[in-house]
Amino acid sequence: MLTPSRRTVPLSLVALSAPSTGARPQPPAAPAPAAAANVPAYGPPITGVCIFTREMALATSLAGVSVIQQLQQLSKGVETNLNPERDAIDKEDKALTAEKAKLSPAKFQERAAALQTRAQAFGQTVQTRNAQIGLSRDKAMAQIGDALTPIVVSKISAHHCSLVLESRGIIYGANPAMDLTPEVIQQLNSALPTVTVTLVPPEAVQAQQ
Repeated sequence: MLTPSRRTVPLSLVALSAPSTGARPQPPAAPAPAAAANVPAYGPPITGVCIFTREMALATSLAGVSVIQQLQQLSKGVETNLNPERDAIDKEDKALTAEKAKLSPAKFQERAAALQTRAQAFGQTVQTRNAQIGLSRDKAMAQIGDALTPIVVSKISAHHCSLVLESRGIIYGANPAMDLTPEVIQQLNSALPTVTVTLVPPEAVQAQQ
């Protein structure tokens, strides 16, 4: 998120060969792949029980990735537009501090009050821009969600699921054959490969307040 002001704002072990006895040293045996030891041997799929991870489908689909990339670009653009005012406020703050001894108390208070008003207005602008980006994200992800729901429903019907579990919940692990997520993502990628993200206007933020 944007901030109003910059100021406030194991290495593996290598086996050693035995002392030479005249025979050619043999290289150490290759260790067994660590990943294989970490993959449990699941039992057969349970008929009627399926798994789906909505968060993964939203974030890793082509449309979800495109939304994330566009939001990053929007954030950079907003930051670039805000930087001049942020820098100007910081510059004035430093100048006022440096000139304090030369100014009368009344003049110092006048400039300090004006700077405070300017900083508060800038802080409000930053909050509005952050809210705009948030609403833009929500709008784009809702569009993906609208396309996702009928796909999930069709997969539940096709796999005859009597129970669908969220894999990010209390499930430690399950047979991958029970997971609908890869199929859902594949079909979502075909149905909605991308979503265009646009920055909502400030009025949209005001309507939410």
